[in-house]
Amino acid sequence: MKTLDFKNSVYDLVHAYPDVRDVLADLGFKDITNPMMLNTFGKKMTIPKGAKVKGIDMNAVIAKFNENGFAVINAFPSKESMERQAEIKSLLKRLHDGESMESVQAEFKQKFSDVSSREIAEAEQGLILEGVNPREVQKLCDVHSVMFHGAIREEEEAPELKDIKGHPLYIMWKENDAIEALAKEIRKVELVPENVDHLKDLLKKMKGLKQHYGKKEELYFRKLEKYGISGPTTVMWGVDDEIYANISGMERTVNAENISSLSDKLNKTLDRLEEMIFKEENILFPMAAENFTDEEWAEVYHDMDEMGYCLITDVPRWENAPEWHNPNEISSSETIIHMPTGSFNAAQLEGILRTMPMDITFVDDQDIVRFFTNGKERIFPRPMSALGKELWGCHSPKTVPMIRKLISDFREHKRTSYERIINKENFLVLVRYYAIYDPDGKYLGTLETSQNLFPYKKELSR
Repeated sequence: MKTLDFKNSVYDLVHAYPDVRDVLADLGFKDITNPMMLNTFGKKMTIPKGAKVKGIDMNAVIAKFNENGFAVINAFPSKESMERQAEIKSLLKRLHDGESMESVQAEFKQKFSDVSSREIAEAEQGLILEGVNPREVQKLCDVHSVMFHGAIREEEEAPELKDIKGHPLYIMWKENDAIEALAKEIRKVELVPENVDHLKDLLKKMKGLKQHYGKKEELYFRKLEKYGISGPTTVMWGVDDEIYANISGMERTVNAENISSLSDKLNKTLDRLEEMIFKEENILFPMAAENFTDEEWAEVYHDMDEMGYCLITDVPRWENAPEWHNPNEISSSETIIHMPTGSFNAAQLEGILRTMPMDITFVDDQDIVRFFTNGKERIFPRPMSALGKELWGCHSPKTVPMIRKLISDFREHKRTSYERIINKENFLVLVRYYAIYDPDGKYLGTLETSQNLFPYKKELSR
């Protein structure tokens, strides 16, 4: 009987035993039949990780391989690994139950000399799977990172991508350096009336966090979900939203009368911001380095310009970036699209949609993002990597329930449209959602349009 070590990658197992491909395909790992997927994701993915992502029972996987003449080893975590995981989770649970940071951290240091980024992520995810509300985990997100200060070890298999000039992780690290420097500058401001304008300017500058957090959420979180990592990223997204909302709110409302009362809120927000930097650099980025394929890094790199940059202007290029091919490029501009009221070729249609003074996004009846325009007047950035992915990954966790309810209403014909206006300083946008049905009333998907009304704000207010 041939022996399969499930610690090895899918790629290595298939190349050692080609029959493994057929067994995995029968189990539901359909992507394994695609050579490109095998040569990219397969090099990072193990069978246990893949089974977890697809929700396939590992006992069924082992039984299937046994039937086909394979003996399986290392299908489950070792006893030592499971005990470590249970202990870390128990310590975090005690924090959530109200025990003091000092006592829990002291016990952690007694029992552990180090801990990996994956162990922390799995412990947080384990709490959520056991029923702890993600919002409760979110509240103690900063406390978690404080507890592990000085104990997180670098993964030996994770390359130092942050040192490669122009690499996406290099850019994210540079942005964090700039964010930290600006946070220190803000802390130095004396909170007296004559410094209102200076503080306001610095807080306005710090709102560049939107670009940093946007890249993290759109380009990193979505991809990590493929590797079964979702709980920690959901928590991190919620904390991002809170930090940005606090910075934005203080910038909008600070004045000579209230500046002296901002000390506590300002310092707590900056503390959370700095803890988020620690968590990114010691947990999130190492997990990305450990899991992402060259193809995925190329996709992240391609999308970074669209998402924008935070507090850095001189953005170096990644000279040896892997080549990325846009799977959605027009294969032939001569393809004619016939409609009831006329026709045009694919290039003409693309030009029309790109020229329209609004953003358009289409989500199909399976809640998959199928299309968006990317013209000169783009209001909300959309990475190319969003195409072909579920709609929910495009929205922060706190807005997902509202979007789910809207889509459900569209499916059931409870309503056919919805609109909202985002009215902020220097920003006025009309966002509309339309249910799309075929002539028989079958739901085909949802169309979202976003139109910038700010140039007409004065006329609209008359």
